Amino acid sequence: MAKLRIHQGTVQTLAEPSQKLRIHQGTVQILWVDAPYWGCEFVSVSSIEIEMTVLPPSAVPFTFVPDIEVQESLEWLTDIIKPNDGIGSEQRIIVRKIPRQAFSYSIKLKTAQEQARFDALMFIRQKYHFILPIWTEKVRHITTITAGESTITVDTTNADFRDNSTAIIWKSLTEYETVIVQTVAAGLLTLELPVVATYTGVKYIMPCRLAQITKVIERTNDEVAFSRVQVNFAVKDNILLTGFTATQTYLGLPVMLTGSVIGLQDKSYSSDSDSFAQDYDAGDFDYYSDSEFNFLGQNWTFYNDTRAKCWDFRLFLHSLLGRQGTCWMPTYREDMVATDVIGAADMSFHIVNIELASNMTYNTLRTHLAFIFSDGTVICKKITGIVEADETEEVVSMDTSLGVEVPIGGCIISFLDLNRQASDLVEIDWLEHNKNSVNQVFMMVKE
Repeated sequence: MAKLRIHQGTVQTLAEPSQKLRIHQGTVQILWVDAPYWGCEFVSVSSIEIEMTVLPPSAVPFTFVPDIEVQESLEWLTDIIKPNDGIGSEQRIIVRKIPRQAFSYSIKLKTAQEQARFDALMFIRQKYHFILPIWTEKVRHITTITAGESTITVDTTNADFRDNSTAIIWKSLTEYETVIVQTVAAGLLTLELPVVATYTGVKYIMPCRLAQITKVIERTNDEVAFSRVQVNFAVKDNILLTGFTATQTYLGLPVMLTGSVIGLQDKSYSSDSDSFAQDYDAGDFDYYSDSEFNFLGQNWTFYNDTRAKCWDFRLFLHSLLGRQGTCWMPTYREDMVATDVIGAADMSFHIVNIELASNMTYNTLRTHLAFIFSDGTVICKKITGIVEADETEEVVSMDTSLGVEVPIGGCIISFLDLNRQASDLVEIDWLEHNKNSVNQVFMMVKE
């Protein structure tokens, strides 16, 4: 806040001004300028007192090009209440439904002039807002965009172009233009104001976000005229994306079959007994747990290798709302090996005895199966019982039959677990344009 006393054309108090004021016919007009303006202009003013908020400089585009490998994060906020009921129940309450998006850009400054340009930009504006091009959603454009046009023909699918938001036409570090998008349609951006300049040849059209720099800018110089900077941005105009459609659902929830390639080689497991120690240091000790089941976690690596898959996985993450939402995830492991043909009408089948009946038996945590076939078909069924047939075989019962005959070795039989994310923070590593990977731990929960 700044309190201004304007008397006979003189500003007596002005704290961090960044606007040009024009007072005309009794009306205060605020005229934006690109840099802090340390004065005011008046027309027919003798004496007036104003109390006002002095705003920072208007946001400017950040037009430096980041490396291909960009780090992005999405973060929700969930409150999880775990009552001591001994059965592993939990209540998940979403606190921040709209995720906070952030980007970490690594930028090469290849000449002394680029370094000087970057320093000049940061000198005052590092404290304020930027119009940040989202390079992970860039669209290559070769058709001429002519000055005066009010529309841009561009592929708008699988990108976060929004109504009443900003986009950028980017051709180089110094040749670009930001535009206000009035409406977004399939293959078309309608602009609020016509394009000012003409752009020919190869260029990029990107959605932009309003962002601020959140951390110290780290800079390393490899040589006098070459340096690398790391700039971290937090997005201000966040939204919750909707429209995710699961490839397959089971009991009303999505099955993790989004088209992402799941890196089984990178998958790791954790099992926490949720125990606490009873130890008086002078004698025996013991560990106790008030949970019915162990806390079971699985670390998954998801690879998305097309623009469409990257976008679909983003929608999937938004649909989960951080730790609040759940989905079904097969282990994609041969947890059971059938010892005989499973008939189309069979409601039970025999498996190699791995002591499920004596150790796991029928329980309320791991009670579903996924039958995964080589053609990508997945049939989900509920376990209704596990009993030992003899020393070599066990019998697994299902709620309904498979409807197809399965020969021995005809599919992979995996446990199908209900999972939630272990963290509200999701980190997305962009390997290159239209390709990313996500490492995330999912935890098993009860229905």
